[in-house]
Amino acid sequence: GDVGILVFLFYLLWGFQYARPDLEARLGIESGGEVSADELGRLTARSIEITNELYREIHGSDDAGEPTPTPALGPSVSAWEEGWAQVGALYNLPTAVNRSFGSPKTFVSSPLVKRLGLAGMHFPYTGEALVLSDLPGVLLGKDLGHEMAHQRGFASESDANVLGFFVAKESPDPILRYSAYSFLQRQLVNALQRVSSSGSSAAVAARIPGVDRDLRALSRYWDPARTPVAAVASRVNDAMLRSHGIEEGVASYAGSTWVFIALARARGEAALF
Repeated sequence: GDVGILVFLFYLLWGFQYARPDLEARLGIESGGEVSADELGRLTARSIEITNELYREIHGSDDAGEPTPTPALGPSVSAWEEGWAQVGALYNLPTAVNRSFGSPKTFVSSPLVKRLGLAGMHFPYTGEALVLSDLPGVLLGKDLGHEMAHQRGFASESDANVLGFFVAKESPDPILRYSAYSFLQRQLVNALQRVSSSGSSAAVAARIPGVDRDLRALSRYWDPARTPVAAVASRVNDAMLRSHGIEEGVASYAGSTWVFIALARARGEAALF
């Protein structure tokens, strides 16, 4: 009986969000089709160039000698909210995206949640956006924007990734913008690797030492999540997504790559850069 009540509340508070139009339909774009190595290489190179520029803006050098620190969550909330206002106006999103949904919070037990491989989540029973308390500076901006997108009714993980990128990109805080472009370049590098390993290697070689340090530290950050428990959590998430009509399951997180490419084609590369 208790489980039935929880499932009913899940559908009432969140589950029906999966029936809403996705971001591609809202923006009038269609992702998919063949992508050339030249196109991917150009987008990847530009994303790495901007990431390097933002790193220098934050640190004043090509290598600060340590990973970019985590910005304080509380004082940064207004920067995310300003980003939402900009994105809502740019892409004619529902006015609800500009409302305040309460301050984001960190998990009570971040080390335990990290072992599940979760950077954050939207908790539908309270409507809160939650993130790990020690998310690296290279990750926090986009990942909290992702959870805030869920708060605003965007259920698809791909949509939340795209909006998380744009909200961090349009914020006034360079650390949040740095997080946005670090995410974009990681997605594009992965896509480029599949069509041209030499092109991917050449793109990655253009990263300045500080950015390279941040991304290596990010990989080490997730070492505690490389466990059987995290694998089980991923399968549960995959099953939940598929049950709501997301045929790709957890693979849908990577779908934002193709939305970025479609946006660049439809609106010009300036939409991303």
